[in-house]
Amino acid sequence: MRFFRERINIKMDWKCWDIWKDLGRSSELKHEITLDKKGICIDGSYRILLISSLFYFRIPVSKWDERMKELKSAGYNGIDVYLPWNYHETAPGEWNFEENRDVELFLDMAQENELWVIARPGPYICSEWDGGAIPAWHTLKDFKIRQNDEAYIRELARWYEKILPVIGKHQWKDGGPVILLQIENELDYFLCEQPDGYVGRLAEIAVKSGIEVPMIVCCGQDDIEKSGGKAPGIKTAFNIYGVSDSRGLEERTFRLYEEMQVREQPLMVTETNREHSWLKRLLGCGAKMLSPYNQTAGTTMDYYNAMTNWGREDAPLALLTSDYDFHSMIGSDGTLRKEEYIQARLLAGFIYSMGEGLACGIPVRRYQDTERTNKTYLTGHAFRTVRGDFYQVSHLGTVGQVKEIRMGDVFFKRYMPPVYTALFPVDLKLSGNCRIEWTNCEVGWIRQEKEIRQAALYGYGVLQMKVRLQDKSVMVIKQIQEKKVGKLVLGGWEFLYGEPEQIARERIPGLDPWCLEETNRHQELRVEKVLAIPWRCENICREVPVMEMEKLGQYRGRGSYEFELDSMQKLQISGLTDIVTVFHEGRFWQCLFGDGREQIMTLPKGKWQFWTEIWGHCNFEDIRVESLRLGSLKGIRKICRILQEEDISENWEFGESRDAYRFLTDIDKYNIPRSPVVGFYRKQLCLCPDCKEFSLLFSRAECRIHVWINGCDAGLVRESNPCINITPWVGDGGECVIELEVCRHNYARPVGKITLSGGERLKRCTYRDITFTGMEEKPENKEGLRIRREGEWEEILPLYVSPEEELIIIPQIPKQGCADVKLFLEGKNILVTVVCSGHVAGRHILGCSHMPPMAGGAPGEVFLCREWLEKSPVVMKCQALSRDACLERISLSLNIAYDRLVGF
Repeated sequence: MRFFRERINIKMDWKCWDIWKDLGRSSELKHEITLDKKGICIDGSYRILLISSLFYFRIPVSKWDERMKELKSAGYNGIDVYLPWNYHETAPGEWNFEENRDVELFLDMAQENELWVIARPGPYICSEWDGGAIPAWHTLKDFKIRQNDEAYIRELARWYEKILPVIGKHQWKDGGPVILLQIENELDYFLCEQPDGYVGRLAEIAVKSGIEVPMIVCCGQDDIEKSGGKAPGIKTAFNIYGVSDSRGLEERTFRLYEEMQVREQPLMVTETNREHSWLKRLLGCGAKMLSPYNQTAGTTMDYYNAMTNWGREDAPLALLTSDYDFHSMIGSDGTLRKEEYIQARLLAGFIYSMGEGLACGIPVRRYQDTERTNKTYLTGHAFRTVRGDFYQVSHLGTVGQVKEIRMGDVFFKRYMPPVYTALFPVDLKLSGNCRIEWTNCEVGWIRQEKEIRQAALYGYGVLQMKVRLQDKSVMVIKQIQEKKVGKLVLGGWEFLYGEPEQIARERIPGLDPWCLEETNRHQELRVEKVLAIPWRCENICREVPVMEMEKLGQYRGRGSYEFELDSMQKLQISGLTDIVTVFHEGRFWQCLFGDGREQIMTLPKGKWQFWTEIWGHCNFEDIRVESLRLGSLKGIRKICRILQEEDISENWEFGESRDAYRFLTDIDKYNIPRSPVVGFYRKQLCLCPDCKEFSLLFSRAECRIHVWINGCDAGLVRESNPCINITPWVGDGGECVIELEVCRHNYARPVGKITLSGGERLKRCTYRDITFTGMEEKPENKEGLRIRREGEWEEILPLYVSPEEELIIIPQIPKQGCADVKLFLEGKNILVTVVCSGHVAGRHILGCSHMPPMAGGAPGEVFLCREWLEKSPVVMKCQALSRDACLERISLSLNIAYDRLVGF
């Protein structure tokens, strides 16, 4: 607690913020956190938590303190942070807690910046992070991940035993910032067989590791039971997302609030939308913790990108960008987005100045009928505190308008911005002889200490306010002037009034000063010259069996499978993922994206190379595409030379059960007017004795197909991968009985052509790790990367890249190392990997129609911090994804917010 007491003594304004004032009263104060139906109680006082996610693994360590200070200026009093298992265990048994992985330093900085911390160590975190943070090698082991499986529990206990003692040293009871620990994450999206048992086991490990703060789970879709929320000693929180103009938010949130009241718990929101107007709606429905997700953006660095299901409905797979910015309040380069920064300061000022009264407030249904007029409506909720009520009014239109608002007998007009929610005070007590009966403005803050009595109100147009002074009421009507704060005095109170920005610029009690202009100072430039050098990887090849990259010990980056064919052959390549570049005799053949389904290729004689780059392991479980399965592997599973192919679509025995086959029919011929249509098909075949590998390939598979081979359950065929390997059930050839259960929505949903394929496996190949990590790869022009004279720079943008030759380029950045830089890359059919100071700052697929869509942030945007640029140049590897690849333009934004760079 030392740092809290020292900060209070130095900054007198902290006395205005009772959230910290009580902390330094006595060295004998018992520091504890309790969660009950009234709310979140910290050291005996109830608090509203305004939390922003801030992920150390997406922000350079040199910028952690800056981002925290920006959050404090915006009014946030806490952060939530995932702790990714695979970021710290980089390979089996190899742990790293240094530099950007220094969790202790991160927690110390949070403590110094007086930010509470909600620690979220997983083991699964989602977060659009490689594999959801579960190390890729665990999918190779004989246990089920995210289940109450003893072998898996032993494995994740190794992670918990590493990270939980670090968290435990920084718990609130010991003067640290950690007030809550979240176990697992959104388990209700996953088919966990024993959620309570599984979460309970994790909680037991946490307790044995010294965790004493309350432990919570978060429900991704409100399913408390499947999230593990019924495990002993576990509290429940919720992720509440929705479209910004949702009309159903209040009904859903109030239902959750009532459920938590029954369970004697507060309503806590661990993830939600970033708009502060949305947060007001949650606050008005009783939420005691507001935690907008990714309010502080960042960059997914060092090959930890994921792939996810944010694509189209018919093609759900999408690649997560390196830029991890969902229009957050704080951008990936530290830029503050003005409108949300303004709203954050006003919401925080309101929350903190209302203090424990607001934190113990309750939502009430004030109206029997919800009144709606042209998309402005009274939500049916008000928020009741000991000082007064706050009526919640939302305008969900996309255009700002002046609206007529009625609250009981009160009527006024008020300009409402687009998709905006206001909390209007009614019968709000300021002091014994002064109360606000109603006003058309919102409360920015109330300050009452010693001789200062001040209330700040914000709105638009005209201030209307009815104030009760002892036994008489006074009606106030004042014009709100643009860019000017008005003042008036009534009943010993000074009222400040103005537009939101002007009130937000004031010295709000409990908040650090306004810092927008100091942070957002940029100069836009363009890179005119670059140095280009051919690149070749000289890593040693090794002879290995054909198998996935993870089984070969490579968990991220790019590898090369190399083999030779002595004649033209037809190959069936299984499990091919992700970005695949194929070369024949050193010449570019094709580039494709493999999503795990079978690939049939006819390849001529010669030497072949398959470069397979892991974009990322899926962070979510989705059965529609093979590589969207949580734990799916990368590279190539197997390669088979096809020796036999036979169309077996005709003349199947048909029946309506497996023991009642009645007549012969083709696979898609039987027609019956029923939905769903379920039929059973059987066929007996003789297999080629020269073949050792057998598969069934379905050309359409637009229905559910269950396969049995020789009476054994061989599994399901999905449209996303209409092929099934039947080798384990057919032995060494001979006769084979194939049975299919086909379930169709209607008779027109086809199975398609069925091909029986037989062949032999390509058993071995040569393999190289060809991951680009910077300068150590020894390019052909070794001196070019290290000795850069002015005369060596060439004006070569746009830069055309041959698919046969990758290029390293070094852009000429003005005043490199004097400022943070945001790069903006433009091009077509090109993959650019950006490295600086030993970190992969981003990977960017530019203008490529045959790759999946990019999601999660802006493609082509790269943040480079000043501290990195002081140490080394920016190095980019450019790889062509087709024959017309081009890096067209590099522009940049220099952050000149440092005093020494004024006039830059």
